Amino acid sequence: MADDKMRAIALVAVLVAAGGGYFLFQQYREHAAVQDQTRAARDERVRLVSDYSRACSEMTATAKVMTSEVRRYLDNLNNPKVNISGKVVTDSIEKFVTQLVTVQGIAGDLASKVEVTFESCPKPQSSGSSFEASFGASVATAECEVKLCNQMRDKLSRFAQ
Repeated sequence: MADDKMRAIALVAVLVAAGGGYFLFQQYREHAAVQDQTRAARDERVRLVSDYSRACSEMTATAKVMTSEVRRYLDNLNNPKVNISGKVVTDSIEKFVTQLVTVQGIAGDLASKVEVTFESCPKPQSSGSSFEASFGASVATAECEVKLCNQMRDKLSRFAQ
């Protein structure tokens, strides 16, 4: 009879130990899942910040080309010795706008992951309805967008660590 009691006590002890071990295992799994989610979220933020930084750099370079082309075009508009096509200017503006849309798309994705506010540039006032005024407004927009992009890239750099 004493053997039966000892076996029962041993069985209960084994069951309690197994239950405690299972509980600890469950806690470990839940903790590991939370860590995996946290790591994945951080990795996604870091990737988006890197993408934003790269796109911002590309947009900056594109804006420089666009600004140069627009200014060259406007400076030589009435100079018959210089033959510059308006298509060159509109193509450079199109490339800039494409980069701007890319930057804004990444910024939208980042806004859902990082608590920052992405500012936008006010619409520049053009002096008339001519294409020259439109080109000038495009340059002003580009300069503002590049400035904001670079400021935001600096703010976001701390999230990439």
